[in-house]
Amino acid sequence: AEPPARPPMPLAAVRTRAGDWPVGFTLDDSSAMVQGMALSRFERVNLVARVSRLGNASAQPGDIEGTLENVAVGSSEVRLVLDRVIQR
Repeated sequence: AEPPARPPMPLAAVRTRAGDWPVGFTLDDSSAMVQGMALSRFERVNLVARVSRLGNASAQPGDIEGTLENVAVGSSEVRLVLDRVIQR
């Protein structure tokens, strides 16, 4: 999860193995990436999911990614489709 304002900064994350997808996930304050930046401080976030070819947290060419923008914090039954290959 990232705040809707740019530049993107990870607020919360979950890491899974690509072979386990589709996967259910829950993001909450226990998933926070930065101390003092609790997910509950935000009303809305952008969600990004990525399958990394190399297992890196940072996006790399060839990774597959999907994004949902402006999602209300606390939403359930959110479906995020990975539909873009990173070309950078």
